Amino acid sequence: MDAKSLSVPVSHYAGAVVSKLAPMGGLVSVLAFPYTMPNGVTQIRLPGGGSHEGETPEETLRRELEAEASKERSAFAIKPGEFWKIHQAVVPSQDGAGEHHKIFFLIPIEALICTLRHEKKTENDHVVLGVPAWHEAEALVKRMFSDHTPKHHVIAVLKSLKITAEVSPAAASRYGAFLASCEPYLKANS
Repeated sequence: MDAKSLSVPVSHYAGAVVSKLAPMGGLVSVLAFPYTMPNGVTQIRLPGGGSHEGETPEETLRRELEAEASKERSAFAIKPGEFWKIHQAVVPSQDGAGEHHKIFFLIPIEALICTLRHEKKTENDHVVLGVPAWHEAEALVKRMFSDHTPKHHVIAVLKSLKITAEVSPAAASRYGAFLASCEPYLKANS
């Protein structure tokens, strides 16, 4: 690493693909919520957000998941060692002065301890987060495509679905054709 690369400011976004698998039918569900911007545009998004100074991606993940998905003042934890980085991309920072890392983690529902929030939430930047809900994975991806959800959210859901299909024959049977149809998108955007 040269001296110039050490001085480049680096920030990150950490997101969560919280998923659950119905073993008998291979149905995969993913936690997501409507994300309404101040201009009125609504997309379906995964929990996540930008880093605070000095935070690791794992610390950002925990903070953002608790803030966006968990009911206020309820117990919250992610079991140590039971979540995995599944997607990382480097993009220019918003000010163009450095790198910004988009990082997504897969968290099986069994590793998450929380009570989901049951009401809308308005953030400081006037973004309204809808109520978190479970969405069947294929339908979620199709909705993300149709409402122009940022591509890294879509890629993270597809990669999590691919991982699940590799370990679950039922999920592989259910989602194999869909994953094959999305492979060109993954190759073009990963």
